[in-house]
Amino acid sequence: MKSPEPGAYTLRLFTSSGEVLSYVNTGLSSSGTHEWPFTFISGNRRIEPGIYYLELNDGNSSATVKVLIP
Repeated sequence: MKSPEPGAYTLRLFTSSGEVLSYVNTGLSSSGTHEWPFTFISGNRRIEPGIYYLELNDGNSSATVKVLIP
């Protein structure tokens, strides 16, 4: 994902009902395009195929995209 400004970001995967399934705190990052490690495992269970939402948040603003997990 692309971070517009330097800062600390949170990346969350959640369902259409708002349940957070997985997340990662990126720590301090420079602006630009980044790859962050992310797992599609929630607790001890693998996330089922379906449509989910991925949100990048810096504490002041956020960007959300729809994700299809086959």
